[in-house]
Amino acid sequence: MYALGMATGMTGLGLADTVVVAGTDAATESGFGTPDRVQNDIPEALRPFDATHKGMLMGEGTAAVVVQRAGTGNGPVRARVRGVGTNCDARHATAPGLDGITRVVQDAYRRAGARAQDIDPVILHGSGTPSTTRRRRASRAASSTAPGPVRG
Repeated sequence: MYALGMATGMTGLGLADTVVVAGTDAATESGFGTPDRVQNDIPEALRPFDATHKGMLMGEGTAAVVVQRAGTGNGPVRARVRGVGTNCDARHATAPGLDGITRVVQDAYRRAGARAQDIDPVILHGSGTPSTTRRRRASRAASSTAPGPVRG
């Protein structure tokens, strides 16, 4: 997320026409033991959008996206990044405080010039634990109370 924020900042300020944002998540040997400590039920399959999902499956992944300044690309526009919000509340490395989540979601709306009712948030990160559920609820609450568009 930080890299995407930097890329949109660089293109928005005219520092670059095109930025490639790439990331990877490699599981360490010790990381494979984490699910045993944070979840009770081991899932049989990965079903993140299923209401009956249980926990998470460990794995590695990678993704890349090309961010171009408006008007500089020659291919079709697949998506527009309207706003990115990031936060590091220093509360916990992987469990931000609920007030921090509220602030960052509202900041993303402000940066995008959007209202909460204009956006359907999809939250794809989480461990399937009760704390993840609380963080998702905080994000939804922030979405329903976010301020309207910022006019400059």
